[in-house]
Amino acid sequence: MGRLCLSVALAIVSALLVSVLVIQHRHTGTDGHQTDVVLVTDSQTFGNVRVGTEVTVEYSIQNISPVPVRLLGGADLCQSEGCARVEGAFPIVVAPGQQAPVKLVFRPAKVGECDIQVPVYTDVLNNPSFKLRLTGRATE
Repeated sequence: MGRLCLSVALAIVSALLVSVLVIQHRHTGTDGHQTDVVLVTDSQTFGNVRVGTEVTVEYSIQNISPVPVRLLGGADLCQSEGCARVEGAFPIVVAPGQQAPVKLVFRPAKVGECDIQVPVYTDVLNNPSFKLRLTGRATE
């Protein structure tokens, strides 16, 4: 029994581990001073979802840079795997050291593995977007 509980606990911990995506940009302020702008988010999985069923996954975008970053919105994207859209209370200002929630809504269109990357736009001039990644499997 103890061994089974340990196996289940390890499986749950493994399922919760996600890869961290670090987005780094160089920001030039109005005074000409350059600062690295760093946003951190996770790659998420939706597990198994039936084709045509809408799934919503929340991301936490963390600003670990010394300057505020404004999230302007996200793309609506349709491709062979399905359609996705970014939702949030845009524009969102993420202060240094703070986090902001952003949702990715996905509806798979065909059976199989899905790997979706949807852009989110920012006010960082020289690299104005980053991508939220969502993976999973669409079933019948």
